[in-house]
Amino acid sequence: MFNKLLSILCVFTATGSILCMDKQTTQRLNFLLDEDLIFLSHSAEDMSYLTQPDEFLGKNLCDVLLLSDKDWANLVEGFSVAQYSSKTTTVSYALKEKIFLAEITALKKADKTHEFFVKITPR
Repeated sequence: MFNKLLSILCVFTATGSILCMDKQTTQRLNFLLDEDLIFLSHSAEDMSYLTQPDEFLGKNLCDVLLLSDKDWANLVEGFSVAQYSSKTTTVSYALKEKIFLAEITALKKADKTHEFFVKITPR
């Protein structure tokens, strides 16, 4: 009886730990930007925006995001690498004393222009 109870407790503990880990890894913000880095759409999963969507939709990333020169250079390079290599590129940056990872994927359109899918996760 004791072994059975102990086994059940282990299963509950393990399941709880896995669910907690999964919850942490699903936090993200998703953005679709055009080739001029204008915000086209967005979605959020277990994260909140630092500003309301109507304050960034239709606007250029450069006009909305306040980053250090170093982080800007890294982000611009990330968009360039994603566009020309056709590979998802990950760039880290700091915003309001928090570190985030931006996974940038270039999406080539039929007219040969690009859009960018950007997934933001906390680090």
